[in-house]
Amino acid sequence: MPIPGWTAFSEWKVNRMNTSTSPSRTIVGRTGNGGLFRTADGKNLAVTFVLITSLFLLWGFCIAAPFMGHVADLHSMRIGFVVPLVCFVFVALYGYMWPRLCRLDS
Repeated sequence: MPIPGWTAFSEWKVNRMNTSTSPSRTIVGRTGNGGLFRTADGKNLAVTFVLITSLFLLWGFCIAAPFMGHVADLHSMRIGFVVPLVCFVFVALYGYMWPRLCRLDS
């Protein structure tokens, strides 16, 4: 008896491998403007991306995690999970406001 869903996946994989694509379409993240971290005018933003993401990672480990533990010690673990919730809400609001921020930038 075949595993449910596996047959469809294997057929998709075979069909995907048999289709001929251009080299720029086979690289994950490639876009028409030269790459995932390149702007339309050719600026490379990969280093900026790595720097900002590492700063967010450090902030999460060095500040948010101990603060979450402190809140959990004072109240309860359920209340402690409000700290990452606030962070996720901030990121969601930033994503929601992104089109407006881009219009202000230009």
